[in-house]
Amino acid sequence: MSLKLFVFEKPLSEPSHSYFCNKAECYFRATGLEYSVEHTLPFSAPKGKLPFVEFPDGEKLPDTFFIIRRLVSTGQCKDLDASLTPVQRADSLAWQGWIDDRIYPATVWTRFGNDQNWNEMYNETFGTIPFGLRQAIAWYMRRGAKASLWGHGIARHSDEEVQEILQGFLDAVQAKLDIVGEEGWLMGGDSPSMVDVCVYAWCANCLNTAANPFISEGVLKNHKLKGWLEKKTMTWFPEYENLLRRLRG
Repeated sequence: MSLKLFVFEKPLSEPSHSYFCNKAECYFRATGLEYSVEHTLPFSAPKGKLPFVEFPDGEKLPDTFFIIRRLVSTGQCKDLDASLTPVQRADSLAWQGWIDDRIYPATVWTRFGNDQNWNEMYNETFGTIPFGLRQAIAWYMRRGAKASLWGHGIARHSDEEVQEILQGFLDAVQAKLDIVGEEGWLMGGDSPSMVDVCVYAWCANCLNTAANPFISEGVLKNHKLKGWLEKKTMTWFPEYENLLRRLRG
């Protein structure tokens, strides 16, 4: 029996609107882990968050950090950073933390905090929910996201300041690609690291919505990053036809 990955509902041919759901599935593809996908909502998930996995014995485990840590420690999955030097492993952890705890919250704030972007998010995410229920769920989720991001601190910044944070990250990815090229892996070497998984998952997530135009435009105008993403999509998610068309456009 394979591992079950529980994520938000999405078409099989598209990335998730959740970076962390993308991250988990990308890690599974990068390591060759056998898994199946189940769709659910966070209300019924452990700790009230997605993704989570269910092991063959019925145990449920949330949070990509702990999911990956468990799979590596029990020998069920390859440690993608195993070949890195101690200094490189430290750099990889710094990149992962940067994306998970700084860049993705900034991304979510651009979607939930900006009214124009929120309208796009609302139509994409809640458009198929029956009228009446749709507004209640959307209001509840937006209120929760805004409160959480205010506590995080990112929501206290202006739009311009958040864009400066995001642009700094895009510039750092560009600096990596200037060294390794479109064909390479971001930490060098002959195989992917967790940095590749996280950067890819974030970019794919951002390109799958119209609710973060600043980021999408920044990714798509970077020809080297577009080329890198296209090659990694063909390697890990060749079924993402819409994403491939956008990257080739």
